[in-house]
Order: sequence, then structure tokens, then C-alpha cells
Amino acid sequence: MAQEVFCCCEYENRQGERSHLLACCCDCEALDQIADRCFKCESIPPSLIDNFLDTLGDRCRIPGITGGGALRVNLELATPLVVIPTSLILASIGPITTFCVLLFLPCFCAFFYSTWKRRTNKLRTKFFFIWGLVSLVFMYILFELVICGYTRVSYSDNILMTVAVIGMLVALKFAKQDPGVLVEDKREKYMQDSYGFFGVYTNTEEQKAEDEDFEVIQMEDVMNEEETDAVIKGDHPLSKGDNWCVKCELQKPPRSGHCNVCDVCIADRDHHCVWIDSCVGRKNHRSFLVAMVMFVFVGCYGSYVTLAAVCDPAWPHDPFCPSYMAYREFKWGLCYASAWYTLLVCCIMAVGLVHQIVLISQNATSQEVHRASQTGNTCWAIFIHKNSRNNGLIQNWRDFVLYKRSSRSEYETV
Repeated sequence: MAQEVFCCCEYENRQGERSHLLACCCDCEALDQIADRCFKCESIPPSLIDNFLDTLGDRCRIPGITGGGALRVNLELATPLVVIPTSLILASIGPITTFCVLLFLPCFCAFFYSTWKRRTNKLRTKFFFIWGLVSLVFMYILFELVICGYTRVSYSDNILMTVAVIGMLVALKFAKQDPGVLVEDKREKYMQDSYGFFGVYTNTEEQKAEDEDFEVIQMEDVMNEEETDAVIKGDHPLSKGDNWCVKCELQKPPRSGHCNVCDVCIADRDHHCVWIDSCVGRKNHRSFLVAMVMFVFVGCYGSYVTLAAVCDPAWPHDPFCPSYMAYREFKWGLCYASAWYTLLVCCIMAVGLVHQIVLISQNATSQEVHRASQTGNTCWAIFIHKNSRNNGLIQNWRDFVLYKRSSRSEYETV
């Protein structure tokens, strides 16, 4: 079957049969069983969900132009493109549907991620990153076409929003750069995993020059050959120490840590952020903080302008045209629901932003707070008692901005 020639709308399905894009409308036994169990209020086994998702992934395709038939759609990346606009259109019906959709979207994200992780046994995913980008693009297009096109929004508000969105995207681009991967061999794969889907990652000479400023720490740099053999065999004290990373086979510098999601060691590691599909460390922490600030500003200010516009009694209308009135109500509802969805996301992001500001103000990272909490050395789960690295509010922020947060040791080179 693989030797046959397919047209742009044909493909070979899971059973090895020749199929067509219109087959997506055919009966799905797994979907019928799920619907039947839902009507009977019975539990749905994971195997039945997996069968439905396999069928869905096999049938969701787009016409191919390479001569190999229809191309399979990656559900991990395509789901936000469908769910977000559809949910917000449903939310525009009325306040009750808006409330229901705002409850549904976080639950859907958690369900999709847990199901995807169970099916693929992977921890790293681009689902949340694509979700955030789709939400941003959708809201900005809606703001430009509806709010700026049909209301009294000033040019200054429009220009401010546009500049803020561009600034946030630039900060996000820098936040997705190398966070400070300690092992050079893993850095290349890490960046390809982060940018490979978009085709924008290139290991340029400029990037290589920046990497030379941070010396990679290998086991041979700090130990002789006998000690290295002892570590590999497990007979050396470092093999049992907290600073020795078995997976990366290196002695971790102070404040660094191993990310189980990315499977790399990060210098000055703070945490792994699923919304940017990257770790936050020495090299991208500042950009990450700027992106968070810009996101909260864009979301809150854009929601304020939107709600003020749609609630303005001067919203243009034509009482003698019922069809236009229905279209006006749809636009009003869509903008209203989108504004509340944006505010909900901004509130969640604002909590993370305040958390980051508190940590930076005491010269601490999320990783260090977590370790301190395990020994009961924290207050309110965010302040570290007797923090030797705390040099005062001003000095802590100065060190953060100037990349001087790291504590030097005999194993660290900068």
C-alpha cells in the first residue's frame, strides 16, 4: 500500500487502508461508546479515550502538496487553534455561557496535558506555549478589527497596545533563548527542541560567541582521571553529593539545578515554565521577567479599553437594521467574553509575577525556596530564613540586572 500514489486528499489510515479526507465524517465507534457512557453517567476508561484520540489523530489531516497524500495534523499544536476561538464564540452568547467557558478552559488544559503526558510519557510540551500565542494573536486581532474599528478608541491607545504587544513578543523571543545549559552537547538539542517546530533556530556565529562567555564545566575540569573513574564507579564522595548530577555527569555549580522536564542542568536555575516551553535560568531570567510584566500590562490595559468601549452607549448601531443589530450583539458578546478571559489569565500571571519579584528582592530562586521549604527554613512558603545571599533590596536587584547573582566557588567559572 505504501508504494501507491496518493492525491492531495488521500492517505493511508491506521488499518493500512486507502482513505480520504471526507472519512473524518464517518462513524467513530469509540466516540459512540463515549457518548453512550456519558448519557448513562458511567465512567469512561482511559483505553476508550486513547482509542478515540488515535482515531481523531488519524483522521485530522490537511491536503498535502508534496505528493505523499494528506498530512497528519499534530493535535498538540492544532488543539489551541480550534478550542480558543470556538470557546470564546460560545462564550459570546451570554453571561452564563461566559462563566461556563471560563471554568471549562482551565479544566480542559489540565485534562489535555494529563492525557497527553500519559499517552506519550513525555513531560515537555509546546501545548501551553501555542495556547498562549494563539490567545495573544486572537485577542489582538479582535482588538484591532472590532474595538479600534467600530468604537472611539484613540490612536494613542492603539499605538500603545501595538508597541506593548511587539515588546512582549521580543522579550518572549529572548526568554526562549539558551537559559544557561551547562553541558554543551545538550545545548544544541535543547534549542532545536525549543525552536525546531517554527524553523527559526540557527546556531549562528553570534550565538556561539555568546556561549564562549560561559565556560562549560565537565567532570575532567575539576577532577583527575582517578577521581573520574571513582565517580563513575560510585566510590567517590561526589557521586553521592547533592551537587553531582548523574544524568549530565558533572559537578553542578552553586545555584544550578537539573531540570527533569528538559533533562539538562541549568545555571542559576529558577524553574521550568510550561508557558514558554523553556527553563528559566541565568541567561533568560531577565527577559522572562520583562515578558511577564509586558503580558500583564497588555492584558489588563487591553481589557480595560475593550470593556470601556463595549459598555459605551455611543457604540454605533442602526435600529432600523435587525441583521446589523444581531451582528452588533455578537461583536459585543465576543469582545466582552474575550476581555474577561484575558483578565482571568492576567490574574493568574500576576500571581507568578509577584512571586518572581519577591524572590528577586531577597536574591533567591524558586528552586532554593523549594529546597528551604523541605527543611522548614521558610516563612509563608516564600521567604527564606537566614538567607546568606540576601544583600538588601537595592543590591539584590542590581545583581539581578547585571548578571551578578551567582556565588563563586572552586567549581564555577564565568
